Amino acid sequence: MKKEIKNKEFLAKGKRGIVYTASYGGGKVVIKEKNPKSTAINRIYNEANFLKKLNKVGIGPKFIAFFDDILVMEFVEGMLISNLLRRIIRGKLLRF
Repeated sequence: MKKEIKNKEFLAKGKRGIVYTASYGGGKVVIKEKNPKSTAINRIYNEANFLKKLNKVGIGPKFIAFFDDILVMEFVEGMLISNLLRRIIRGKLLRF
């Protein structure tokens, strides 16, 4: 599976994970890996399990795979949450 991931590009970094975009299975995906500086245990695994449960009721990006502590999910085009929050704070929510 790992060999099928192509064109991996950095997207964002958090306390517990690092997020990339990539091509996988003919589509654009998000790859989430553990941040090497994080001491959290099984966070990506837990996220993968919750995403599978949420998908069953039609919520969240589509779960694609979990292997080697790497979560692969559908890429959903949109605004970064940080940018959305800035717009809300500035009162510009309606001007996407």
